[in-house]
Amino acid sequence: MALTTKAMNSFLIASALSMCATAINTSVDGIIVGRFVSPEALSAVNLYSPYAMALSVILLLLAFSATGQAAYFIGERNREQTGKFISTSLLSLFVTGLLLSAYAFLFTDSYVSLVCYDNTVAPYLHTYFRIVGSGTILFLLAQFACEVVSIDGRPSLGTRAVVISVLCNIVLDILLTAILGLGIAGSASATLIAYAVTVIILSCSHIFTKDCSFTIRIFRYFSVSALKSILKLGENMSTTSVFATVFIYVANFSIQKHCGSDGLFALSIGLIFFNFCLDLSIAAGRSVTSVGGFLKGQRDWSGFRYIVGRSIRVTLLIGFAVSFALMFGSRLLVQVFGANTLEMVAYCTKALRIFI
Repeated sequence: MALTTKAMNSFLIASALSMCATAINTSVDGIIVGRFVSPEALSAVNLYSPYAMALSVILLLLAFSATGQAAYFIGERNREQTGKFISTSLLSLFVTGLLLSAYAFLFTDSYVSLVCYDNTVAPYLHTYFRIVGSGTILFLLAQFACEVVSIDGRPSLGTRAVVISVLCNIVLDILLTAILGLGIAGSASATLIAYAVTVIILSCSHIFTKDCSFTIRIFRYFSVSALKSILKLGENMSTTSVFATVFIYVANFSIQKHCGSDGLFALSIGLIFFNFCLDLSIAAGRSVTSVGGFLKGQRDWSGFRYIVGRSIRVTLLIGFAVSFALMFGSRLLVQVFGANTLEMVAYCTKALRIFI
């Protein structure tokens, strides 16, 4: 049981950090652009959220469901089946990422018109979405790489890579946006570079080295039957994210229509923390899938039940902690994110407490 506890803690930390990389980067983007560009720029970063949540659905559908099944075969010490599921997932994710990157670059206007109805926010969203959206493939590969090294027994490596990428994003955010004055384009570029850093570190440190316990051959190992199995499990895993995507889109639409730019700014702050909690709960679920898959391969059913219970407790604890912080620190938070008048601070503080 002690080994199970250690494995659960290691996987939970790694999964939480990798899954929350986008939420952390978005939070940093929000603080920097809110303070050094404008509140409208922060609203633009928030309007990227529906697209980001849709990417979470794709990750659950094509990537995390695959790594969960691959973990089962690692537990069985079946190297060939592990490589088959990882390779099938990687090829599917790569093609999907390329298509979505092309969409973001070529059809930026269509996305902006779909989610943004405020003329003061639209130019910022156009710039941010075109740059970050064009790097969709980097985001998907970064998340996938973190999960792959975790199921292969190197969760601490994934943790280090994410920490380095987040620090890189913070430094570049300050440099490009606050010092060089590139505005929201600088913030978007910093986010994109951070994703690339994660991919490079994990690929060179583990995935394509002899230390990796399986071999990735995306064309030789690609399997239609494996893809069907991945999609079947992914359908169940991605349901929550689908509803969250719809919720965020409807919330943005309603607030823009009835509350204007100030309401959208307040919602932006609230959704950053909503996404943070959602990502952590998904990370806990991924830990169950990864560690649980390995334990199922080992036929350790008592360990599997223990992991499920611990995951639920950790998720509830995080939810209560974030709610407490928002309730008693909301006034400070809205100022950190760029609320620059007493009226806006009061308005956003009230809205954030209601949002809880």
